[in-house]
Amino acid sequence: TGVSRWRNSAGEVVAASLTDDSTRAVEATAWRTALDPGGQWVPHVIAAMDERLTHLRSAGMPDAAGLVLASDQDDARAYAAIVQRVTGHVPALILSDDPKASQRIGAFTTSTERYAVCVRMISEGVDVPRAACLAWMTSYRTPLFFAQAVGRVVRARRPGESATVFLPAVRPLLALAAEIESERNHVLPAPSPGEELGDPLEVGEPDDGRPVD
Repeated sequence: TGVSRWRNSAGEVVAASLTDDSTRAVEATAWRTALDPGGQWVPHVIAAMDERLTHLRSAGMPDAAGLVLASDQDDARAYAAIVQRVTGHVPALILSDDPKASQRIGAFTTSTERYAVCVRMISEGVDVPRAACLAWMTSYRTPLFFAQAVGRVVRARRPGESATVFLPAVRPLLALAAEIESERNHVLPAPSPGEELGDPLEVGEPDDGRPVD
């Protein structure tokens, strides 16, 4: 959450909360302002994610990694610099037009590096099992991309592992998150060993009077 402040075309300072029920134009500008590498929101989120990763690494997940999703290459490079400045760790920079991007993802997946900053590289088919934190620093808002990105960090390798997603509290993203939460809540748990999959069928008799096994 937070309040974004920017100057409009008339030079006036405009302020709007990310959670305000405002027009789409104001919401989009507030969102874009929050993602500005020169603002205060991005370093704040990176610091929160670093604190979370430190906890995970000390609590039984020593290779826990964080993914930062950027909208374009310029933002990705700026975010990478912020990650290094705030956390002291140099992140892997994985750009969509880099011919070695797949190799970089593969290397990051099997390493113990703490962070990766990516542009449009976290999609179906990309699997980073040790990724446990995701920072949504992009303006993408399609349901498919959101589900794919979140899916990269919510896949636990073993019982006890958890995941955290940091995202701007804007209505489009909160709605997508609510959909995923609703789907999760409707998933039936696997039956325990020896547990019946359903109610036992009642034994009856067919029309010809023969007993049913």
